[in-house]
Amino acid sequence: METFIRLADVVPEFEADYNSMTETEHTKYTLAIQQEELKAMWRKAKIAYEEYLSSGAVEAKSASVKAKYKSTYSTYLRCMSNMAEFHAKLVKSDKDTEDMSAREHNIHLPPCDTDVFKGDYLSWPTFRDMFTAIYINNKRLTPVEKLFHLNQKTQGEAKEIVSKCDVTNEGFNTAWKKLCDRFENKLILVNSQIKILFNLESVE
Repeated sequence: METFIRLADVVPEFEADYNSMTETEHTKYTLAIQQEELKAMWRKAKIAYEEYLSSGAVEAKSASVKAKYKSTYSTYLRCMSNMAEFHAKLVKSDKDTEDMSAREHNIHLPPCDTDVFKGDYLSWPTFRDMFTAIYINNKRLTPVEKLFHLNQKTQGEAKEIVSKCDVTNEGFNTAWKKLCDRFENKLILVNSQIKILFNLESVE
């Protein structure tokens, strides 16, 4: 009888320790371990109770022993249920986080987009501002993803500059800086505009 009482008392002690812990101290992994520990505790208490009943002791069938068994079993069920519910809550939370991350990673770009930049100085300001608004300011895109889009949106001399940069997060910063340095040359921009003016057909 003493063996059963001792093993049975471990179950409510375990529940008390579990209840004293804050939610932030639990993870789905620690909960799984605790559930296995509690199962083992209850298994030992149940075996001790069954052995005690089969021993033929007169007090084995007493109301107090049966009450102890039922009380221990109720505690076991309650604690296991609480842990199972919290474990399911943590699993769902992790899944929701993963789903949100997947949705953000696969986010579609807005329907408006920038034209392909071919190295024309006059079209650079428009391309620069559009690419910045659509791609660079998009917080859901990593730098290496921005580099991919920059490579897709350039041709000719501009593409040569971009393609020479490493396909890494740092590579995008390098590529964008080189494009800005190359095509934001104010003197060349002014000369290009003057050349266009001189090539205009005269109005008769």
